[in-house]
Amino acid sequence: MYLMALTNTDYILATIFFGILFLTAYAFRRKQQSANKFLFATDDVPVTQNNSWILGFGVIELAAAGTVGAMYGLSGLYQVLIIVIASFIVVYYISKALQMSSIYDYLANKIGPIASAIYAILSMLFLLLWLSVSVMLTSKLFLSLLGWNFVNSIFGITLLSIICIEVGGNKGVKYNSKFLQTIIILAFIFIVSLVFYTLPPVDIISNLKQLAINQGKGQDFYTTFNNLQFKNIINAFLPILIIMPIITALKIPKKLNIIPITLLQIGLLILMVICGILAITTKPGNISGNSNSKIITYQAQLPDGQMGYIVKSVDSTGDKSPNMVPGIIPPMLNSKTSLVEPGKYDYKLANVVVFRHYLPASAMFLLVITLMAAFIYAVSNYLLSIAKVITIDICPPLGLFKDYGIEGKLWCSRMSVIFAGAIGIFGGYFLGQWVNLEYLAYILFGFASFLVLILLFIIVIYRKHN
Repeated sequence: MYLMALTNTDYILATIFFGILFLTAYAFRRKQQSANKFLFATDDVPVTQNNSWILGFGVIELAAAGTVGAMYGLSGLYQVLIIVIASFIVVYYISKALQMSSIYDYLANKIGPIASAIYAILSMLFLLLWLSVSVMLTSKLFLSLLGWNFVNSIFGITLLSIICIEVGGNKGVKYNSKFLQTIIILAFIFIVSLVFYTLPPVDIISNLKQLAINQGKGQDFYTTFNNLQFKNIINAFLPILIIMPIITALKIPKKLNIIPITLLQIGLLILMVICGILAITTKPGNISGNSNSKIITYQAQLPDGQMGYIVKSVDSTGDKSPNMVPGIIPPMLNSKTSLVEPGKYDYKLANVVVFRHYLPASAMFLLVITLMAAFIYAVSNYLLSIAKVITIDICPPLGLFKDYGIEGKLWCSRMSVIFAGAIGIFGGYFLGQWVNLEYLAYILFGFASFLVLILLFIIVIYRKHN
């Protein structure tokens, strides 16, 4: 069977969930008379404020945090804190150096509007790539976990997100984001609390130490906060965590205190990392009434030819060899031989399998709704951010739509959302069919580093001249 299976009741709950999102957006349908109201929910001249350091609550963040926890254990928390501190420092330095309303205004003032528009186009391309990767990753999750194909899952959910933005604009996105954030946070609080109630902390530490010994690593590999084998993680994620708050800076009527939301996001990220740790400390459960059989999750070729994940009972009689498998993380298949590759595990599913293992079958919809909430939250905010960049930071410097007034600017902002959504859908489908996820990661990290280096170079040069 698939890793998860939904009942008719679950589909009814999903319909109610989508209905709440649409009705929330519909409530603000009459408040979109101008581009400023559509994009910023105000006609006042908005000020720019960087987002807090973290990208958001999307599926990419969920998978990345779980992966760090599952691969590095408790030291994953230490690694996350290092990344947080480093990104805070750099973003603060850049924001202080800008002294303008946005990075694009800074570039327009220092170099010229054309240079600003070029950097805005590069930023837009990066956001479109990030959106496409999010679409692709979520699509693969739903296909492998539930058997839902691209059209039946991601296409429809992304289309709903576009409709909600077109109907409710910034206001609709804002209130829907609060609703989605609440679902995600409560879901992770619930599952982590449930695991700690089921599995005492002493057993968690003991299991982590035993796993490290079985894998031939030092006993404290997963339980120490001093594991410094994370240079690649720092080098990879730091540019993204720096550039995202800069290029997607919020434009709002007045400055807000971002400390509470930042602490909330850090807390959620820590919960996601802890959830990944719990995946490797959890042992595959035995079948009720049969101690010689156990339930495992593993990758398999599904009837439609796709690689997916299934649950299966296996005979564990007489199996006394050291268990090197990282908890309930599913092993991966070789794409050519369709056989399990020794020592290779799909760590990006760490958070997912914890939900699947500890939740009863009747509550499995909580995992599906959490994944949907994370995806819709990220997609909605990225679509709106891309529309802002196109409407405010690309078209005016290039002299586009200047003769069409308020209506032309509103039309541009609405079409930008549709354009970005279409690119995200087709880009996600293309990437899922022909591009390797590892290559995509290198492209994203390289692109982010390129944008950061350009920005730092310009700031350093102009600060020396001033």
